[in-house]
This record gives sequence, C-alpha cells and structure tokens, in this order.
Amino acid sequence: MKNLIIILFVLTSCQPEYQAVTLEKLTGIWMAGSLQLDMDYYVPFNQVMQINTSSEIQYAQGSETDTFQSLILDPDSIFFPYQKYDRKEVSMIDDQLKMGYLYPRIFKRARNAPLKMEDAVIRSRLMQGNWKSNREILDFKQTTLFEADLNSNVKTSYCWQVYRVKDLVFLKTKDDFKGCEEPFSEVAQIIKVTEDSLVLEKWSGHSFKTLAYELTKASVENVPMSSFRLCNPYLYENSWSSWYFFKYSGFEGGLYELTKIFNDKYQKVTGDNIDGHIRAQFIINCEGQMGQLQLLEMNESYELSKLHPDISSQIEEILTHAGPWVAGERRGQILDTYKFLIFRIKNGEIDEIYP
Repeated sequence: MKNLIIILFVLTSCQPEYQAVTLEKLTGIWMAGSLQLDMDYYVPFNQVMQINTSSEIQYAQGSETDTFQSLILDPDSIFFPYQKYDRKEVSMIDDQLKMGYLYPRIFKRARNAPLKMEDAVIRSRLMQGNWKSNREILDFKQTTLFEADLNSNVKTSYCWQVYRVKDLVFLKTKDDFKGCEEPFSEVAQIIKVTEDSLVLEKWSGHSFKTLAYELTKASVENVPMSSFRLCNPYLYENSWSSWYFFKYSGFEGGLYELTKIFNDKYQKVTGDNIDGHIRAQFIINCEGQMGQLQLLEMNESYELSKLHPDISSQIEEILTHAGPWVAGERRGQILDTYKFLIFRIKNGEIDEIYP
C-alpha cells in the first residue's frame, strides 16, 4: 500500500501544471508552433498573435497584419477572431497555449528578446556567412535560404523574410519548390544574432526548441539538393486526405500500360522464396514525379516474409524508371498523393499487378 501511494504521488507530481486562462495570462506576444492533426502529426504555421490588456488581439504574418479585434472571455467560452472555443478547449501549460480540441493550434509565448538593430542590419548579419548547429548548416542568400542536413548530406531551399512585432523579430520560411507566394509555412523567433552567433526558437518536430548556431567556414555549395520534392512538405501517410478523393492520380496510360512495361522488362526469377506478394508504396508529387518508394514483402498468406532479392530489386528498378505519372487533383488543385500497388508473384514471375 505504501509503495502504491508513492507511485501515485510520483505520477501526479509529474503531471503538467495547467493555468487558468485569464486576460492577464493571455496578454503578450505569442508565436505559432503547429496545428496538430493527429497524435504524431504536426503542421507548422506562420503567425504571431499579440494580445493587449484592453482585450484586443492582432495577428501578424509578416507584411500582412490584421487590425486589432476584440477578444471576449466569457465564463464558458473564449471568442478569438474568426473562432469560438469552449473554455475546456483552451489550455495553458507554462509558456504554451493550446486552442481547440480535435485539431489544436499550439502557440508559445515569445521570448523577451528585443532586437534594437534595424531589419536591414539583421538581414546583413544573417547573410554574412554560413551558420552551423549540431544537425544542419544554414546559408542565407538574398531571397533563398539553403538548409543542409548534416545527417543525410542533402540540402533544401526556402524562401525567407524577417518581420517585426514591436521590438521582437521573427523569421518566416517556406519551401520554395513552388515559389514564394504567401502564406509562408513556418516561423521562428530570432533570439540573438551577432557577428558569430545565431539563436532561433521555433517549432521543430513535435515541440518548440531553441536552436543555437555558430558562424562557420563550411560551405553547402557541393551538398546536393533533394532529388524529389513535394508541394506539401508536410504530407502525412496516415492522413486519409493524402490517399483518397483524388482525381487521376496514377500511371499515365493506366495500369494496362504499366503492366505492359513490366511484361517487357521483368525477368523470371528462379530459386527459393519466389511466391508471394510485394506491396509498393510511393508518392506522386504535384509535378507527376514518383519518389519515396517503399517495398513490403509478403508470402502467399500476406504475412511478412522475405522473397528472393532479385524480385524486389527488379520491381524497384522498373517502377522507378517506368515513365510519367499523373498527379492527383482535388477541387481543381494539383496535389501530392500517396499511392500503392500490389504485385502478385507466382513461380518467380509477376502474375498480376493490382491497386
């Protein structure tokens, strides 16, 4: 019994401390983190929210800044502009604010780190050289930010701008694969930028993080760009909207033409483990390119099982170079989509391909 009491005490003492949501607690500047669409699926968004003591709220996203609007705190609900929440849907833990139940929006109180220098000086300092952390190198150009991942040795390019809310300075970014039109997708607070040090605070992965960089002589010019890019870099395979209700997503010419290519190029395999199924999962991006191919091997009973390696290697090679794909479409918008195909293997040959 004593041990049970100790365990319960430890569990309850580790619980986060929720704060009452009052105007006093809400007053200040809040930086957006992410929109949580699933247990482990977070989509960052660019927004800074300023709330004053007169129950007024203003949203900023850079050059686009709303006028101050009323924030109404009732006993049972809170009226933000464009959205009403029940009290139980709005929570505060330490310096974080969560709004909404099904798809909560997560904000963090901006750090009290005013930068008094002019925006032009900030931009100049960011572009004075490359910035290295323990996981990446940042290379700021006039309108493009190159981010080189030190683990994968691949770089991605972004549009970037700095903007200010009072004396706080924020950096907004967006993957530039399809241009730099608004809205930008991520925001970070610039905590410090000196001649040799840069500190950012932003949503990264599943939480807010403080990222420290030092000026480096390391170059990213020879780091290759990612060979396969998405219109939506936050595409999530466990979201139904990434799979269904899309128009014309598939191989150009249909399954018939794809089957003809495999009939022409695939060579029969002999030996052991030559019967079963292979599930090919991949993405067709907004430009009709195929990438991020994954193969799952199964026996005849659809149980995970290794097949002869020459089977999967041929399927991967042929499918990767099969030819043009047709991008998915919904309500007139061209989108990235997940797709999969099943290859039924009999006696080392492809007996059938089906979706």
